Amino acid sequence: MQEKKLPPEFKKYFWDIDFDKLSVSKHINSILSRLLSFGNMQAIRWVVGNIGTPRIKQYVLGFGEKQLDKRSLNFWKIYLNISRRI
Repeated sequence: MQEKKLPPEFKKYFWDIDFDKLSVSKHINSILSRLLSFGNMQAIRWVVGNIGTPRIKQYVLGFGEKQLDKRSLNFWKIYLNISRRI
């Protein structure tokens, strides 16, 4: 199975790291942190379509409070229908 690559237009979200060395499977939490916090609609569609809501929900429940800002965390909790306090 071929490794998923981030679209080149997402490079702006990863300005401080070597974008070409990013691996979706190896760096999934870092990728989700950036795109769920700062991504535009294109980025959000890509995340939902390529990573899927179950994996996003797992990330939000496990790392959301530490890695997402309050506004982004609240948005994703509503979007993913997470009612319990994280």
